[in-house]
Amino acid sequence: AFGYSAGAHLAAMLGVTDPSNGLEGEAAADLLDFRHTQSKFGITLADLYETLADPGANRLRTLHEELDEAVLSAYGFGPDADHLSLLLELNASCADREGQELPVTPPGDPGYDAARISQFRITN
Repeated sequence: AFGYSAGAHLAAMLGVTDPSNGLEGEAAADLLDFRHTQSKFGITLADLYETLADPGANRLRTLHEELDEAVLSAYGFGPDADHLSLLLELNASCADREGQELPVTPPGDPGYDAARISQFRITN
C-alpha cells in the first residue's frame, strides 16, 4: 500500500533536491531529512511508507504533499492537470531544443544556474 507522490517523483527524476533552489528544494530536503532521521531509528523505507496506509495525521504524507505543491508550482502545473501529458510535452520540447542545439531552461528560478544533482544517498 504505497502512495504515489507526483512531486517526489518529479523531484527525484529531475534532481530537484537543492535547498538553495526555492521551495521545491526546501521541500525535497525536508523530506530527505525526515527519511534519513527515521532510518537512524532502524525504520526501513518500506516500513516508513507503509504508514501512509494508516488514517490520520502523518508527517511523511504532509512532507510529500508539500513537495508535490512546490514541484508542481515550479513547473507551473495546476493540481488537476494531467501531469504525465505535461511532462511528456516538456520532454519532447526539451529534446527538440537539444536537437537544435538550443539551451534548455530548468524549472524554478531562472537565475539559478548550478547543477541540480543531489548528493543524497541512502546508506545502511
